[in-house]
Parts: sequence; C-alpha cells; structure tokens
Amino acid sequence: MQEVASSSKQASIVASVSSGTTIGILSGAQAILGYTMPSSNSGTALMVSSPAFSAGSSYTLRGGCTLTGGTQFYSLRTGCTVSTGSSSTDLTASTSVSGSMGGGGGMPGGGGGPGGGMHGW
Repeated sequence: MQEVASSSKQASIVASVSSGTTIGILSGAQAILGYTMPSSNSGTALMVSSPAFSAGSSYTLRGGCTLTGGTQFYSLRTGCTVSTGSSSTDLTASTSVSGSMGGGGGMPGGGGGPGGGMHGW
C-alpha cells in the first residue's frame, strides 16, 4: 500500500452536525454546496470534500440555513443560494485528516478537524 501523492489529494472540511440540520458551505459570498443531515440520523461528524476546496483556504459554514435553487441530489445541493442561517463559523480546508476522526479526541463538541476546527451544530 502506498500513500496518495500530495498533488492528488482533494481538500476537505469536517463539522459535527445534528440531525435535521441544514448547512451551507461558502467561499466568500459564493455558495459551494449545501447539505441537510437526515433527521433519522442522530447527528455525527460530517466530512465534506469538493474539487472547489483549496487546501489552506478558509470557508464559511452556515448552520440552520435555507437552501434555494441549484441542483439537488438526495440531501446534497450544488449551485444553490444559502440563507444567513442561525450560526456561522469559518473553517480551513485541509488534505490531512489524521487525528480528526478517531480516538474520541476530535468528535462532537469541538477540536481536531482539518485546519484545527470542527464546529458543532
């Protein structure tokens, strides 16, 4: 087995999201995507990766928002408009997730996600 070359890695962000919560991910004022956590889920860490993310760049996550327009595939929506929402945080995209998903250190409640931030909703 061999590690994937740095040039081939796609950046991602991680957030702790409660069931039924809708989040929007934005670069400045431009929405990248939106996602609604299924209400049948008890809430968990959500890792999102997109070719639109650049490692080291900051993105705004809005929780409790409304998504309109765009293209929807199940709970994922792209090319949409994201309303203001009830909470907002900035996270940095990273190509490294070591330590963020295991051992209990980086799960709901804070800490440990890529770029040093995991936000809980």
